[in-house]
Amino acid sequence: MITRTRNNVILYVNELGELHRERGPAVMFPSGTRFYFRRNKLHRRDGPAVIRSDGTEEYWLHGVLHRVGGPAIVRMNGNHSYYMFGVCLDHADHPKKTRSKDLDR
Repeated sequence: MITRTRNNVILYVNELGELHRERGPAVMFPSGTRFYFRRNKLHRRDGPAVIRSDGTEEYWLHGVLHRVGGPAIVRMNGNHSYYMFGVCLDHADHPKKTRSKDLDR
């Protein structure tokens, strides 16, 4: 079901009332900010699950910040944050932990 709020935010909701959309963002703001949800959790395998109107991108899997091979939060001002399985890592620690091919499953 597609709903438009009084602020013109478009929401995709499944039959259980959860934010959910198989292909495409489940929440879209007039500003251009988009959120990808699967079963009420931020989730997207093939790109950022949050794309903000200022260009900031956030990578989420199953409701936690997570990205193998790069920062999970990429800000347009050049600041980046590295997360794996919801745990914030120092940039120096991140490459060591991304060598396993099984981490992103």
